[in-house]
Amino acid sequence: RFGPRRILAAGLALIAASLVLVTLTTDLWWIRVDLFVLGLGVAGVFIPSQAISMATIPKTDTSNASPLFNAGKQLGSAIGVALTATVIALVAPFANTLQTASASLLPYHVAFLAAACVAAASIAVAFAVHDSDARATIVRRPAKRDEK
Repeated sequence: RFGPRRILAAGLALIAASLVLVTLTTDLWWIRVDLFVLGLGVAGVFIPSQAISMATIPKTDTSNASPLFNAGKQLGSAIGVALTATVIALVAPFANTLQTASASLLPYHVAFLAAACVAAASIAVAFAVHDSDARATIVRRPAKRDEK
């Protein structure tokens, strides 16, 4: 009904928003809601991207294409972890010079902000996806008729 482009963009927007909404004063229940929203965003990215990647692959080549997609997904996750760890390592020495109670959490806030920026920038990539490329994966169910 919506096509993968809109679902990808919405998922990335949810990810970006959930990464910047948590602060030191955020209530624990709102953090739980935020993590739920983050999970929805991740689902909104992973599922359509896999459908798009397999849409134009012939069924005979699916056994070769699926591991390549999964390897790419794992590589992207590893790059995200590396980016986050790098930001934390770069900001931590500066945070240690601050004399505030929240100084130890500053590197994590900056790392989450960097990850949110990557997610927000990826929305432009999501809008470059053509819904027509995934036409083979879009199944429309016929409308149910009332049985009398």
